[in-house]
Formats: sequence, C-alpha cells, structure tokens
Amino acid sequence: MGIVGVDPTGLVPESTKRRLFDSLIDFLESQTEKAGHHKAAEVLRDLRSDADFRDAFDQALQRAVRRFVDQYAAIDREMLVALMHERAVV
Repeated sequence: MGIVGVDPTGLVPESTKRRLFDSLIDFLESQTEKAGHHKAAEVLRDLRSDADFRDAFDQALQRAVRRFVDQYAAIDREMLVALMHERAVV
C-alpha cells in the first residue's frame, strides 16, 4: 500500500503488466542466450505469460513440417531436398 492507502500497481491494467513482464523476460532471455547459457535462457522463456501457447504452436509447426515432408516426398523429392537446404523460402 502507498502512503495514501492506494496500491499503485492497481492503477496499471493487467494487460500492461503482462506486456512489461514478457518484455523483461524477453530481454533477460536474449542476454542469457548471448552469454551462452542456453538452458537458463530456455527456463526464462518458459516464464512468459504465453509460454503454453508458444509450446503448443512449436509442436503444431513441427507436426506440420513432418507431414509436409512425408506427403511432398512422394510428389517431388528433388524439390523437397532443395527446400530443406534453403534457409529462407519466400
């Protein structure tokens, strides 16, 4: 409580608090990664408010890529190999 009996954090909307927290986590995670502490960076990444969503999205993306590879290999294997060796396909 503040001097006048008001909790100053109550004046900040929850969405803003969450964005500030996630920004702080992003900064700490990137600095930790740059310092070569990959496991610690991973732990920090898991503290984000959207960590569950990001994990689910990553898993879905991995499944989609595996499915694409499995299905496209039968259609055009040479193109698939070229795509897999290309860093950015736009």
